[in-house]
Amino acid sequence: MKPRQALSALVCAILTAALFLCAQSFLADKGSYFKNAGFYEDDRDYEVLFFGSSMAVMAVAPMELWHDYGITSYNLANYGQYLPVDYHVLQNALDYGIPRLAVFDTAMLESDDLYYEMFTGQLHETFDIMPLTRKKYNAIRELMPAERQTEYLFPFSRYHTRWSVIDESFFKPKTRGTEKGAYLDGANEISYARVAPRVPPVWTTRDVPGSADTNGKIYLRKCVELCRENGVAVLLTAYPVFADEAAQADVNRIHAGAREIADAYGTGFFNMQQEEGLIDYGTDLVDDTHVNSSGMRKVTRRLGAYLKEHYDLTDYRDEPVAEQWNRDYADYTGYKIQWLRSQEAPESYLMLLAEEPYRVEIISHDDTAFQDALLQALLENLKDCHLTRAEQNAEGHRAEITVYHRETGDVIDRAYLNGEGKVTR
Repeated sequence: MKPRQALSALVCAILTAALFLCAQSFLADKGSYFKNAGFYEDDRDYEVLFFGSSMAVMAVAPMELWHDYGITSYNLANYGQYLPVDYHVLQNALDYGIPRLAVFDTAMLESDDLYYEMFTGQLHETFDIMPLTRKKYNAIRELMPAERQTEYLFPFSRYHTRWSVIDESFFKPKTRGTEKGAYLDGANEISYARVAPRVPPVWTTRDVPGSADTNGKIYLRKCVELCRENGVAVLLTAYPVFADEAAQADVNRIHAGAREIADAYGTGFFNMQQEEGLIDYGTDLVDDTHVNSSGMRKVTRRLGAYLKEHYDLTDYRDEPVAEQWNRDYADYTGYKIQWLRSQEAPESYLMLLAEEPYRVEIISHDDTAFQDALLQALLENLKDCHLTRAEQNAEGHRAEITVYHRETGDVIDRAYLNGEGKVTR
């Protein structure tokens, strides 16, 4: 081949590859980038990494751990991420830095599945952002059925058919989440802003022996052993869920299996299901197995206190890295405020106000505005709320709600409950 022909072929190959990468980036689901780009692209050290399924991703907020305790952490849990996937995510994560502590959710301990078809999309959120390395290749080959492996190794094979559904969202630039993996409102079917009141369960079957080995148990042991090889401490966790009497034996069987593994390896097991009064079952759940934003704040606060008590973690709030983390926290709180302002359902709006920085003043023009039992419970859940009664106003609002920042006194939001029972501005 003549030099000019060789150069032309090289340029053509480069342009083809560039067009391919651009098309893949344009068509891909941006959720994976949004959730975990901060971990894979930033040169950061994290003392604590969290692993697990949706219970963990919705229960632990790293930015709140930073604000309350100065803990630097990232939440690498994800929806549908079983323990076999956790093991491979851990393997990959250790190439980016060695944390002091790895925290593993044990909710999927009794599962024998390596791959679950229902969570195909969620697993793309886990794997798409990962660079294609030998470890990623091995993970896909081990976990996925043969007919699914290509789409995880080369995501374009999954997304190339999306040309037919292109809308304005495809043209928006990729953005990173501000939550260090917590993914506040990123789930397709689960929203932190939802409230699903439950009657507090009465636990009647505490002592249930663990079952035989499952892939969940096998891979949790592999996670613990890999952490040991790298000098990483391990904590196993169980997050609070609602379980009626019929489901309690299954939940307690998981806890018994987790305790057995923790005892065998000498690791900690923090069972938050048995922390009396940790969450309010009337205000803090999205559904039976996931906490909402109010529940997340309570779980994170308690978990942070436990970590500080039992592990030698540094409070970085007076260290040089604090400048960047404080900027991140400002972005995070700004994002939460925008999210608050987007709510129309009064139960979602009130639930999101259950944050320490907020002081809430409500003027009610209608005695029935908050007579609903759920709304009353949500008002009681607020940390700092003042409710007063006034005559009906000319605009016909049933109530006026003003939200202040408790420390600065700045107005964060001013909203109204209208005649249709919706929050407006």
